[in-house]
Amino acid sequence: MEHHEMVTLIRGGVPEPGGVWADLGAGTGNFTWALAELLGPAGAIYALDRDARAIAAQQARLRSGPPLATIIPRPADVLRPLVYHPSTAS
Repeated sequence: MEHHEMVTLIRGGVPEPGGVWADLGAGTGNFTWALAELLGPAGAIYALDRDARAIAAQQARLRSGPPLATIIPRPADVLRPLVYHPSTAS
């Protein structure tokens, strides 16, 4: 699926730009980046995945060019309780 197709697919679920979102099971971040386009610079996305390689791919993608919203890749297994650590949120 192409990026513009992902944006079109999720557009109806994003009522307005901005806000704090979570992409559970984000993988390498394809839909995360589509969501970032819809949220714009006032948005933030916690991109969670249990696969360390997927998180590393997201971090590499962030180094290659900034998305439109803030993306915070985090290792997490969404089948377990999620714990928020403010000290690691930046």
